[in-house]
Amino acid sequence: MIGEAGPFGFGIGATHQTAIAVTPGIPPYVWLRGLMIEVESGRIMLELGAIGFTIIYLIRIYLALYAFVQIFKLRTRFHRSLAVGSFLYLLGALPGGIVFDVTSGVYYWTFVGLVFVALQLDREALSAAAVARAAAVAQAPAASQPVPARLERAE
Repeated sequence: MIGEAGPFGFGIGATHQTAIAVTPGIPPYVWLRGLMIEVESGRIMLELGAIGFTIIYLIRIYLALYAFVQIFKLRTRFHRSLAVGSFLYLLGALPGGIVFDVTSGVYYWTFVGLVFVALQLDREALSAAAVARAAAVAQAPAASQPVPARLERAE
């Protein structure tokens, strides 16, 4: 489709099902010059051209790789499992359709958001653990110190 769409494509929405609703008086999809395709990657190529197609798929690959890298950076098991689930969904969505399938798009961006939520929750859990650890260390020497003799007699 690169040869037909060119570097910039036919424009966003050119292959959308309701494009004929905003173009009254023009034969349906005449702007596509007979190029009818149902596969999402082909539709993205027709609408955005080679440049837009490259950008869209680089972002998809980047988000999947980002989720994969976070699996090894997260320290709690729950947050790591969120990242694993998100990575697997994002990896499976690479060849799938998220632009022209509304339900799939909602799932896709939910799993992208889960990666960032897992990162934030992991940071908060680690900082809370560090504060608790610091408080425990600060109280430990005070508890192990002997009580002065003057206080023992008063009790």
